[in-house]
Amino acid sequence: MSSRPKSKRGEDESASNAPKKQGRSSPVVKPKRRGKERDKKGTSSKGMIKILDEAIENGATEEAKARAASTSKKQNAPIPPKKGWKTFEEHVEEAAVNAETSKEERRKKRREARERAKADRDSRNNQHREEAKRRMEEARKKKEDEASEKTKWMEDYKKKKEKELREEEERKRKAEEEERKRRERLLREEEERKRREEEEKKRREQQQREQEERERREQKQREEEERKRIEQELREKEEERNRKKEEEKKRKEQQRREEEERKQKEQERREEEERQRKEQQLREEEEERKRKEEEEEKRRKEEEERKQKELQEKEELRKKQEQEEQQKRKQEEADKREVQERKKQQQEEQKKRFDQRKQEDPSFVERIPKRSALLAIGGKALEDYEKKRSAKALALWKNEGGASNNSWTIPTGQTFDGLFACEDPDAIEQTEVLVDAESLGGAIEAFKADPETYLAMLYPNNSNQSNKIPVTYVLRAGTPVFRPLDVRNDGTGAFCLWQHVYQRLVPFGENKLPLDARDAHTDSMTYMGQKLHSETGDLQRLPLLPGRGMGLADAPSTKLVGLTSPVEEDCIAEPNDIVQGSIGDCWLLSAIACLADFDWAVQRLFRKTQTAQHLGELPTDGSDDTPSGNSYTVTLWDLTTWEEVDVVVDERLPIRLSNPNELLGARPSRDGKLWVPYLEKAIAIHCGGYDKLEGGNCTHAWPMLTGSRNQYIIQRNPKSNNSDGNDTVTYSCSARYDSYKEEWSPHANSPHDYKDGSAIWSVPWPRVGSTSEDSDGCRDITADELFDKIVAWDETNYLVGAGTSGQSDDEKTDGIVDNHAYSVIDSRQNIGGTGIDLLLVRNPWGKGGGLEHGEFMADGPGWKKYPKVRYELNPIPEDMGLFWLTKDEFFKYFPSIYLCKFNMTRLREKDYTNDLQDEFKRTKKKAQTTKKKQPTNEPLAPLEPWIVDKESDPNSSYKIVEQSYDGGVYFDELNKRVVKGKCIVDGVKEFRSNPEKYLAIHYQNSIADGGWPVEVHQYTLIFREGTEGLDVDEVENNSGKRTLLTNVLR
Repeated sequence: MSSRPKSKRGEDESASNAPKKQGRSSPVVKPKRRGKERDKKGTSSKGMIKILDEAIENGATEEAKARAASTSKKQNAPIPPKKGWKTFEEHVEEAAVNAETSKEERRKKRREARERAKADRDSRNNQHREEAKRRMEEARKKKEDEASEKTKWMEDYKKKKEKELREEEERKRKAEEEERKRRERLLREEEERKRREEEEKKRREQQQREQEERERREQKQREEEERKRIEQELREKEEERNRKKEEEKKRKEQQRREEEERKQKEQERREEEERQRKEQQLREEEEERKRKEEEEEKRRKEEEERKQKELQEKEELRKKQEQEEQQKRKQEEADKREVQERKKQQQEEQKKRFDQRKQEDPSFVERIPKRSALLAIGGKALEDYEKKRSAKALALWKNEGGASNNSWTIPTGQTFDGLFACEDPDAIEQTEVLVDAESLGGAIEAFKADPETYLAMLYPNNSNQSNKIPVTYVLRAGTPVFRPLDVRNDGTGAFCLWQHVYQRLVPFGENKLPLDARDAHTDSMTYMGQKLHSETGDLQRLPLLPGRGMGLADAPSTKLVGLTSPVEEDCIAEPNDIVQGSIGDCWLLSAIACLADFDWAVQRLFRKTQTAQHLGELPTDGSDDTPSGNSYTVTLWDLTTWEEVDVVVDERLPIRLSNPNELLGARPSRDGKLWVPYLEKAIAIHCGGYDKLEGGNCTHAWPMLTGSRNQYIIQRNPKSNNSDGNDTVTYSCSARYDSYKEEWSPHANSPHDYKDGSAIWSVPWPRVGSTSEDSDGCRDITADELFDKIVAWDETNYLVGAGTSGQSDDEKTDGIVDNHAYSVIDSRQNIGGTGIDLLLVRNPWGKGGGLEHGEFMADGPGWKKYPKVRYELNPIPEDMGLFWLTKDEFFKYFPSIYLCKFNMTRLREKDYTNDLQDEFKRTKKKAQTTKKKQPTNEPLAPLEPWIVDKESDPNSSYKIVEQSYDGGVYFDELNKRVVKGKCIVDGVKEFRSNPEKYLAIHYQNSIADGGWPVEVHQYTLIFREGTEGLDVDEVENNSGKRTLLTNVLR
């Protein structure tokens, strides 16, 4: 290629890139825009693309399309500098050399360069156009050739396909013809095969018949030959046997002769040996006799020496024991004299205190020993008491009260599987005998003839008549409860059962009490949402009637209370009569057990029972020939009006929903007393149903039974509540009485019916047992001070109970039942001068529940360690739910103490009425009258209220929410601390400063608004940890009686 001509413009452009000189302007060199120039004057890349598209639309061949695309790609590529052209750098150099050239020359050169470049572009564009037309013509021709070739190929392909179709049809037709022939051939072959198989089958059957016939002939021949062979063998065996018998006979004869000869020789030899042995034995016996004589002589001498020595030692030991025994007797006599002198001194001191109390209070009476205490302390008092107890006479289940022997019945045809219900498997007294089948009837007759000795008789059902039959007699003596299970009359049981059943009263028809003998409450009573009694429908629940053959109290000893005697002092109700049922009302039964220590209190509850007989003669059938039901009137106190109400109950007792053979509530005592179940039923009606008896404490029951509302709840304070900061355990006293307002909180008959406003307040301690003239105030006291008060309360015939902590009475802590109420029977100080303080506690269950490994339990080490205590108390080991505890043991396991501040002797008064005298008001009145101040007519200045800062800390992430309510805080879990005797202002300040520690605080509004003194301030701090679901019933307009402040996140 020739070098590109240098245009004037190119010179200018080269010159424009030269370095600028100072003081002169440099020309600007602009880059060439070749694409635009080709768009204007030649065929650009866009033009070539358009030409290519037209060629494709006109049917150009693939080859033509490829050539056109290649041409377009080459035209769009940047044009490299051709040979002879100057580079940019050369232009810069040339521009630097020609910088001094004139403008006119530069313009001329640029015009020439532009003309030359234009001519070159036109030439190139013409060449490109010619080349494109040529290529398009070639593509068109190629496309036409390809179209003609394609048409020809399509015609050839169509002819080929038609030929193939004709061949395929011919091939299919031949194949079908061959398949038809093949199937016909197969059918003929199959028919031929079946015909041959039929012929073969007939042939085989013919051969089988021939073979069977041949085998029968051969078998018959073989049998005949076998018979002949056997006969021949039998003959040969018989001959051989006869021959052997003959030979054996000869051989035995020969052996017998040889044996006789051998025995004769052997006998002679043994006789000779025996003679020699005896001679040798005589010599040895003579030598042994001499040796034994020598040893016996030696042993006799040694024995005489040993006996002499033992006699000396025994004599020394006897003298020593006599000295020790004499010292022991002297010490015991001295201890007894000391105990007697101390008792005498205590009696004198007690008499002095009684005289002093009598002078101060003419209505005061001397302490009356409780019946439970008489059971725990032996002596003449216990002997006299045992003579009056009906349980001792009735334990043998004898026929008392003139009962007729016709009342005994024996159900026949009963069987069971050997299972029975009892209170204690070890308490079943039974005896077993073995009799034969002939003597079984006599054993049954002996059982029938003595119902007072035998309770039941059982023996295995369907016993083998050839063997001895084990018969078991269950004795009445020593068997408190024996109830066979699953008894049936269809004879399918494993054991036959005979029982003596006593019907104390005449049964009613269908075991249903007549309508005229029913009370107004029993038919509608429910428990856990289910009706207790139902006499119709598929689900019948018939209540039990004691003593009427329904399995409850069917014994001659059945009675309402005490002996069947008109003597009032013999109508004994005692704590051992209480047997709890399946209802969780141990709080009620514990309170009744405390009341039963003063049996006249129980008689007073039943004093309005309408009957001509004495209470001890109930229940009865009445005077008519037809049986009549019994009804009992129980007199209780209505705690909403504080007036006596009479509750009439009939003799029906409800059954358990899950077991129709057991009572729902309390059961009759072991000796047949019924007063506890009927008293419990009357209280359930009075409270609104058996559901209302679930849960409570003794202070809920004592007001209903005595009419006194002076009930105290004494609680052990947490150690962190002590104001002095030490670890001394203290106790606080509270009651349903607001000492500041001098008003009582509302009372209710059932623990479930107490409203939110029925709060418990801190109150002064009772005057009895206080160290000061009036009372110890509201201060917290120690366990030692509380024990002194319990002793004083016991001497004043008050009722004292104690409660344990825990969740359920199914669990125990060291033997003490958790979440359970106990009765405090007796309290003793400095017993025998040993410094030992003891309390006598009773479990209302009447058995067990004592402290394991206690120092003064029945087998505790304290009785041996402190004989003076044993001499003074004289304990008996019988387990009746009574046990002694030391003062430390008592306060360790009983955090709650309950007090009924009511002298029980007042219930002996026939005209007793509740005068509603309040310990709290009397104390305050007396304290006001003892003030020696001059009367003044000036009005009392109002108390300034306490200003409580309830505002939230602005720098804290918590804010304080205030709620007003009347009482009743609801929660799922609660961790709290009750603070007493500390200013409420300081308490709220501590709450505000520790929002992460304390969740809430609540207090009574009148404490702050009324300006109460700090000594009676009380508030509750609720910890954030361990508290869930806290809520209250908020009152609008802040009109509630209490305030709850809560720390919540902003």
